[in-house]
Amino acid sequence: YLKSEIGVHRLVRISPFNAAGKRQTSFAAVNVTPEIDDVPKDIEVKEKMYKFAEINEIVFNKKLKFNNIELNDDILSFSVINTSSSSINLQNENLYFETYSETKTLINRIALRGIIPASSNLDLSYEVKSGASLYDIKSILEDDYTYINLNIDDNNNSVLTCTKDNEKIIYHFNDDKLVLIEHTNSYLKTEQDYTEKYAEYNNYVKNYGSSNGISTGLSQNATSLNYRMKIDYDVFTSTINNEYYFAKNTAPRVVNFVIESLLFDCA
Repeated sequence: YLKSEIGVHRLVRISPFNAAGKRQTSFAAVNVTPEIDDVPKDIEVKEKMYKFAEINEIVFNKKLKFNNIELNDDILSFSVINTSSSSINLQNENLYFETYSETKTLINRIALRGIIPASSNLDLSYEVKSGASLYDIKSILEDDYTYINLNIDDNNNSVLTCTKDNEKIIYHFNDDKLVLIEHTNSYLKTEQDYTEKYAEYNNYVKNYGSSNGISTGLSQNATSLNYRMKIDYDVFTSTINNEYYFAKNTAPRVVNFVIESLLFDCA
């Protein structure tokens, strides 16, 4: 990328123009920018995309290989092979799998998660929105997250509501800073990881149920568990190790980008 450096240079020295030999300070404004001649009016940036029907193996950053990439009946599946000599946490790589329509319209953006030991592989699969024929795998940093516009009331409050199946998370903002989270989920007993999900939620209730600023609960019925968590950051001053529970003052664009990448629909 082309960047600029702008600032003030401060020089402190014994002035050769001062007969008493005193130290004097000089200031100079500095503005360093790239100089380019004959810049074309239209620069086309070409995204590198792959067709599901043609390419089912790619190498990323020389240490990760994606193969057996398939999209069948809205189920996306692939293997990630760690070709390096050390363990790789996919979340630390900021990796996203994106699917596109034939006209290169983004359909799905999936945050890749998992830890792959050295010289090992991880099989992943996701239920995705239909209509994709192209895909790309890329690293996306927070500075590149897209901005969103939320409806703001007279007190500078705004809300982002995200849903997936029977799960709902409502994020409340004031002055574009996260101040409150409301999370509910009715998780069906027919899900394969029901026991693990119940244990996860039960730990949150046990560990944070008595914390100031936290209201949480967990119950079961014949068909599902019912979980709720409310985090009021005006009172709660700590953090919870859960991707859904962002730190206080997180910006809406960060919440929206990450949560949608975990296959929620947000509005």
